[in-house]
Amino acid sequence: MKRIFDLISLCRFGKLRIFVALIPFMSGRVVGRSKFMLSEYGNIGCIFCLVLMLLICASCNFSSTKEDTPAPTTGGSSQSSGIADPINSPEVKAELQKAIDEFRKTNINGAKEILTNLYKQHPELPPPGIILSQIFAQTKNGNIVKPVLDMTTNETPNDPEAYILLGEIALQERELTAAELLLKEGELKLASYSANSGRKKNLFSSLLRIQSLLAEIRGRWELCEQLADKRIKHDGESAVLLRQKGIALFQQKKDSDAANLFARADKIAPTDSKQNNSEQGLPTEAMLSRLYAARGENEKAQKFLADALSKHPNSKEVILLSIQSRLNEDKPEEAKILADKLAKDFPDFEAATRIRATIALYLNDYLTAEKLFQELIVMTPSDEQAVNGLALALCEQKDPKKLQRAIDYARDIVNKNQQNAEYWSTLGWIFFNANQIEAAKQALQRSVVSGQISSATAYYRANLEKQAGNKEEAKRLLEAALKNNSPFAKRRDAVKLLKEL
Repeated sequence: MKRIFDLISLCRFGKLRIFVALIPFMSGRVVGRSKFMLSEYGNIGCIFCLVLMLLICASCNFSSTKEDTPAPTTGGSSQSSGIADPINSPEVKAELQKAIDEFRKTNINGAKEILTNLYKQHPELPPPGIILSQIFAQTKNGNIVKPVLDMTTNETPNDPEAYILLGEIALQERELTAAELLLKEGELKLASYSANSGRKKNLFSSLLRIQSLLAEIRGRWELCEQLADKRIKHDGESAVLLRQKGIALFQQKKDSDAANLFARADKIAPTDSKQNNSEQGLPTEAMLSRLYAARGENEKAQKFLADALSKHPNSKEVILLSIQSRLNEDKPEEAKILADKLAKDFPDFEAATRIRATIALYLNDYLTAEKLFQELIVMTPSDEQAVNGLALALCEQKDPKKLQRAIDYARDIVNKNQQNAEYWSTLGWIFFNANQIEAAKQALQRSVVSGQISSATAYYRANLEKQAGNKEEAKRLLEAALKNNSPFAKRRDAVKLLKEL
């Protein structure tokens, strides 16, 4: 039931966001699954609650999502759409229950027929295909969602929602041209939609949000600025939207204007991370530091980051950014101090344990890394990244028993993730430490993806080449590893090995 309560809380912010929340449960690439997976949803009430919440969202005029477009600062959060709420009708509730019963019997046509008749009586509701797509997503039949939405565009061609949902799915799958075309079609349909003013407002807000994401991915910053202005006009000024517009301005080299918007955002939502404020983000100085670093202006980036840490020493976001910066500068000792502060100030922040474990690898403190990664695995046994980290920590301790455990762990996650280059790289390094040279070569070869290797893999392979007497190849690999500015745990060892060669 927790999943249902999470969905109910999301419903306040618009129906489209529920669909986004369910995307992780989908498997759009899965094929060959013809039987509906309904067994783990034995309680009819679960699916009924979902559908009921979807229809409530459709018939009410809610403000937009807090994460993307918060409620206007000048008025109330909810207004009547001017349409009588059909959810209060016992007839609608009874018909919904009938549709759910038929769906549970895998009588999809029967469920659809009931929803179709309901839609004819209440055209202010979403079309039946929209409701069905949500149920399929909730019951882990995500491979059926897109065909159902495609069908909906044919059966109710003037309703905009299916086009918008399909556009968002295409965007998540990085099918950018398809996403743009679908969103444009959804925008055209939305312009002439008049059955439910509240639903129209919600869909327009969602449309603008998705279009903004698409423009950002494509680097169309002037368009991002224009869309941010539209969203502010539609949803009201918020810290989130001001920061998004500020980023668009910065990318157009309007640094001063961007800084002013970031400062305005800080006033709306002060960046005290110990308060649960969904509009919190990086304070102005930290935001500018991150943007200047991405632009390659490192001196400015460091200055603004120092200012951010001085002014906001208790900001979780600032501490995290500072840790990353220290690792980028190959200063893991300073990163450790910050990570320890993070764990102390935010004891419920589980990521702090992972960060401390990773920094322990950088510092060659393998006993501490082992302990912390083990804590993560106890909390989440399926945490393969933690298992990978534990294997690395174990293999460095020169203990035969721990080395065998490392091999076992690394083999296990590689067997489960045959295409994961990082896990193959880890297995190769462990084999090297176990003096299983041929196995190490084979595993490290599998870690090469499209001719590209990570800095860590380059270091591991350099050790193999050195042992084989190929010093020039070892040098080439080490130079390539160190040329990449991305941090990796063996950077100092790579510098030392290169000097030796």
